[in-house]
Amino acid sequence: MKFYQLDEKSKIPMYRQLFDAIKSDILNGTIKGGEKLPSKRALAKNLGVSIVTVETAYRDLAAEGYIFSRPQSGFFAENLPASESLDPAAALLTQADRPVEQDRNPTKLSNDIVDFVTNSIGGDKFPFSVWTRLAKETMAQNPDQLMMPPPAQGAMELRKAIAKHLLEFRAMQVSPEQIIVGAGTEYLYSLLIQFFGYHRIYGLENPGYTKLSRILQSHQVRQELINLDEKGCDTEALEKSAVEIMHVTPSRHFPTGIVSPISRRMELIAWAHKKPGRFLIEDDFDSDFKSAGMTATLQSLDNCRKVIYMNTFSKSLCSTIRISYMILPADLAMDFSERLGFYSSTVPAFEQFTLARFISEGFFERHINRMRTAYRKCQSRLIKAIEQCPQSHKAAVLNPDGGLFLLVKLETEKSDSQMKESALQKGFRVNFLSDYSIKSRDESTKTLVINYSSMNPKMIESVGSLISACLA
Repeated sequence: MKFYQLDEKSKIPMYRQLFDAIKSDILNGTIKGGEKLPSKRALAKNLGVSIVTVETAYRDLAAEGYIFSRPQSGFFAENLPASESLDPAAALLTQADRPVEQDRNPTKLSNDIVDFVTNSIGGDKFPFSVWTRLAKETMAQNPDQLMMPPPAQGAMELRKAIAKHLLEFRAMQVSPEQIIVGAGTEYLYSLLIQFFGYHRIYGLENPGYTKLSRILQSHQVRQELINLDEKGCDTEALEKSAVEIMHVTPSRHFPTGIVSPISRRMELIAWAHKKPGRFLIEDDFDSDFKSAGMTATLQSLDNCRKVIYMNTFSKSLCSTIRISYMILPADLAMDFSERLGFYSSTVPAFEQFTLARFISEGFFERHINRMRTAYRKCQSRLIKAIEQCPQSHKAAVLNPDGGLFLLVKLETEKSDSQMKESALQKGFRVNFLSDYSIKSRDESTKTLVINYSSMNPKMIESVGSLISACLA
């Protein structure tokens, strides 16, 4: 039986240390595909830890697709496709090398309409007192820095804080020099289009984030739509396409809620490595609020060779804080700086320095933990309200895995458009899965997409009336 050295004094929980150790052995082939893992009791005794520690590690490994269980037989390692890798150290830039939705945003509505589409963060959830104090301290302590325009890539203080946060919470080894800060993912996407050139062919998941399609259209860039299967982006369809740069959301796809297992993630990375000029744009916007085990990013699996990672603080803090960032592979980061470094930073220095302190002083972590708990309770109450409504036998909740939205499959002969109109007449604004289809509207989805990030108790109580209105 293999022995793993676990550090009780580490800030990383022991179940996570065990998770990382077993995952590493599976990826490097030390544990072969199909090999049986030790029983939970035996491994716990061997390592001197509780069975709960091993159970939690195995649960998260199974959730990500590294292992699988067989009834009355135990756990076994998955057979994973091989993929090129890179020494993490080679992907980092040293300081000496540093280069010189349907929208997810809210729509204004009448006060008489109950909005189940908007997914902005409620004002009561924003840490105003902490943010105000840090803002005052920033103004008092950094007046000279605030009067200077930040670098095109963003203030170094913020990029260092982001890099440290990603290392601790997403196991991503990146250098601050690889991080580009911008006012929203739309702006960063436009920069990437300029960087790669207007002749490239982009791929978008369908259904997906429809605004990206409009951004590509506005730049007159060719795009192809790749449908999904039960594991996320269909890699067989991707192989048959002419796509060179593929936008994916493997950690939790919007709007289907699909979490791509490790095998599908490795297939995506393998696709990117097959031909020069291929890249993956990984959108990780919803990852902070998953209730199940945190999934590995494509960027961390591929060590930043073929993956451009994107995330935003608009979902975790506030939709009006337009601060997003992307992480480029090391060689692309240097090229990006040389070619597009003339752009001015689109985020005010004041906001960047305040956010840097918010992250580095631990307030962001505490905020995420509070929000995750609040959203988990909100989702639980929402599901309970659905289960207790008169039409519950015709409403099935799908993929209840945290995040900020919930899918509800309705049993009816009515089309999505008919149900939307019926709900609107009763005072409810809703979207169906078909509303996020980029190319065509599939009227057979019959699946509600309910965003609950700004939901209050009164809205939760009204969900039964919403379902009745759709089915009436």
